[in-house]
Amino acid sequence: MKRKNTCCFTGHREIPANEIYLLRAKLQGTVQLLYDEGYTNFVSGGAVGFDTLAAWAVLNLKKTCPDVTLTVVSPFAGQSQSYTPCQKRAFEQIKSQSDEFIILRAGYQSGCMMERNRKMVDMSSVCVAFLKKEASGTANTVRYALKNGLRVINLFVPEDEIEIRQQTHLCFE
Repeated sequence: MKRKNTCCFTGHREIPANEIYLLRAKLQGTVQLLYDEGYTNFVSGGAVGFDTLAAWAVLNLKKTCPDVTLTVVSPFAGQSQSYTPCQKRAFEQIKSQSDEFIILRAGYQSGCMMERNRKMVDMSSVCVAFLKKEASGTANTVRYALKNGLRVINLFVPEDEIEIRQQTHLCFE
């Protein structure tokens, strides 16, 4: 896997229901744009929320672009233990359809999530994020990515900007 054509994802686990549809569409469009730029390798952390949405977007693209690969980097064996049954099914489906599944630790250890996030950044040249909280693991990952020279694309758009964009868009219809 070459870093120059690899993209990692980082984002919050909790996504409000009213944001999921728009975020899913933005993710799919972003993954397609990155593919058009030459990115064929995508890396997800296997967590619920944004990681899961990102992995599905990559797997969707893979249906029409067979050169696309998905790597899942799991911080520890048994990561999905605390997931709901639905989340576990999604995790197992993503895992089975991924091209590579990396487990960093045999069991949970303090700091293993940060280790996973840094590994994904170190594998990549671009990072697609869903960052809306400055005090979070996602924010730490984005700061690490920026410090290491990665291009960062944040898909979070504050509500007031969404209203402005929608109003502007309506003016051009």
